[in-house]
Amino acid sequence: MSFKGISEPLLRALREVGLEKPTPIQEKAIPPILSGKNVLIVAPTGYGKTEAAVIPILEAYLRLREKPDGIAILYITPLRALNRDILRRLRVLCTRVGLEVDVRHGDTDARVRRRQSLKPPKMLITTPETLQAILPGRRMRRHFESLRWVVVDEVHELLESKRGIQLTVALERLKALRRSRLQIIGISATVADPETAARFIGGPDPVEPVVLEESREVRVVVDNPKALDEDFKRSSSLALPADAVARMRVIGELAGKTSVLVFTNTREHSEVLASRLRALTPELNIDVHHGSLSREVRREAEERIREGVSNALICTSSMELGVDIGILDTVVQYMSPRQVVRLVHRIGRSGHGLDRVSRGLILTASPEDSMEAAVIARRMLLHLLENPRIHESALDVLAHQIAGLVLDFREIGVREAYEIVKRAYPYRRLGWEDFVKTVELMVELRTVNLVRDRLRATWRTHRYYYENLSTIPDVKHYRVKNVLDGRVVGILDQEFVGERGEPGLVFIMKGQTWRILSVDHENLVVNVEPSTEVIGAVPSWERELIPVSMEVAEEVYRVLAEIARELKHGGDPLKPLAAYNLTEEARSRILEYVKEQLDRGFPVPSPDRILVEAFRDVVVLHTPFGDLVNRALALALTALLSNRLGYAVGFQTDQYRICLIGVSGLTSEDVARELRSLKAEELPLLLESTLPETGLFAWRLWHVAVRFGIVARGANYSVSRVRALVETYRDTPVFEEAL
Repeated sequence: MSFKGISEPLLRALREVGLEKPTPIQEKAIPPILSGKNVLIVAPTGYGKTEAAVIPILEAYLRLREKPDGIAILYITPLRALNRDILRRLRVLCTRVGLEVDVRHGDTDARVRRRQSLKPPKMLITTPETLQAILPGRRMRRHFESLRWVVVDEVHELLESKRGIQLTVALERLKALRRSRLQIIGISATVADPETAARFIGGPDPVEPVVLEESREVRVVVDNPKALDEDFKRSSSLALPADAVARMRVIGELAGKTSVLVFTNTREHSEVLASRLRALTPELNIDVHHGSLSREVRREAEERIREGVSNALICTSSMELGVDIGILDTVVQYMSPRQVVRLVHRIGRSGHGLDRVSRGLILTASPEDSMEAAVIARRMLLHLLENPRIHESALDVLAHQIAGLVLDFREIGVREAYEIVKRAYPYRRLGWEDFVKTVELMVELRTVNLVRDRLRATWRTHRYYYENLSTIPDVKHYRVKNVLDGRVVGILDQEFVGERGEPGLVFIMKGQTWRILSVDHENLVVNVEPSTEVIGAVPSWERELIPVSMEVAEEVYRVLAEIARELKHGGDPLKPLAAYNLTEEARSRILEYVKEQLDRGFPVPSPDRILVEAFRDVVVLHTPFGDLVNRALALALTALLSNRLGYAVGFQTDQYRICLIGVSGLTSEDVARELRSLKAEELPLLLESTLPETGLFAWRLWHVAVRFGIVARGANYSVSRVRALVETYRDTPVFEEAL
């Protein structure tokens, strides 16, 4: 097996960097790329996707009779950490064949930027935001005129974000500048729909997906470990339940043998878990890695786990991307991963190398959590991943890209700008009327000028464009202060405060419930007092959680309902669990949970039957339909109930339940009657009339207003101001995008 179609100079360079023979994905991807096709490379982590993209590009570059003066290859990657990684791996290879590589991102100093503008590298590695920054620049645009190849890395991370949408338009802007064909190469981890991912980066130009399924053996087991005597002894000193100590004991035992990566679902979980693990196992080196930590701290954590100094790295999705951390035998997922695609990427971090086994352990906290994790693990092995939800025709991103086109061309016809944007896959259905409305709003805001059907810059265009290069909201943090003693309890994100932060709300932070008394938006302080309420309390980290799909939630309760049927009819209750890889302890706890429900006379909910339970001032609906469906259903249901009762009904949801709060005197039959009255065709209109009154809508509209340049980036979130914005911009692209 050899690198077919690769010339001797490049083969020699490959051998010098230790690449003797191609991996399976390199064998599949190199020929179509060499033939000039646009290609999306899809393969699990550790299969050599980067080299699969770059090797044929280098070969094609070496074959050019006349080498371009400017940038020939643009490599776009979502994370700066990946920039460092890719630079380290590619610089050696490219140097061997006489091709200069350089990196550019937001932290690149002025001296390097000037050098690049005067003497550009042949390959530039950058981020989506930095590409936006340099596209309108006079010198860099000239260097891009020689561009032949664009590589987009980690495509799967861009599919569902406005960041990805913005990049698709940037690619079309590059094509418009180049005025001749660009070859686009995408690199992606495993995705459910490679065809859609390919169209996402290619727009109207065909892109061939080259897909390699996981060929390594994957072993994933779900465990809900039983607390031992030693766990009960340690639980009091750690102020933790014995079951939680048992989970940490298991992690500590693994970390004592080999370095492990431990994924959690929220930043708060990462910090708390690391803190407790350090107390439980002081002899081990425990590090933390998540998006709120500084770049230096994250980089040091990556190096320590790569060099074997760290025994365990506790992290969030920040470590799912392909940052090089060396070979790890096992990945631990703390609690259910909540999505199949997340588990695929996380387990893929173990067993790098084609002949190694990927091993994963999911540690769960409850029978329901165990069943969910087992369903997700099984769906992973069956390649049943969630389909990406691509946001179409985002009007706030559209406004920013219109400003970018004006800066690119100094002036541009309205119809020409529309045609360029419409080539990007997320805007393929963008109507002319919506485009014109967006332009008219921009003219009103003076972010562009319109003269005889041509768009021109105003005094605001440049500033508006460069202040909004990032589509990621600037989230401020509020200090949570206990009014009884003046101490700071913790930190809340602006999103949580903006959506939920009303006086009277009870939320959970650091294992205790707190009631909000007041919110000081000027000084970013939430004043609270301790609360004894548990029902209705909202976790402070709930908006961070990854949504569980309807398919996963339904399968969880379909299995639980089958176990209940087996128990009721004297059958084999283990039979429904046979297809799921659970430890004996996790399996027995699921059976105990279902049996206890039946013994107490409670029916077990199923996807075919909604169970409604009424308490004093709370009604719980057991609706195993996933996070997004339950949230939409709760909004519609509370709108109907609020109209009927004459006061606002609160709610809280998760993937299996809707909890209606403050509904004293309401019976389960009352709620069931309202549910039956809901018609599927009426839901969209009901939600459209309900959403603008919610904190969620206000929060979204605030950030859309920022991206339109209406609100200054970094401005303090103000409830009164956002309410004024809702009224001012009703029936405009701002309102429509937030909705």
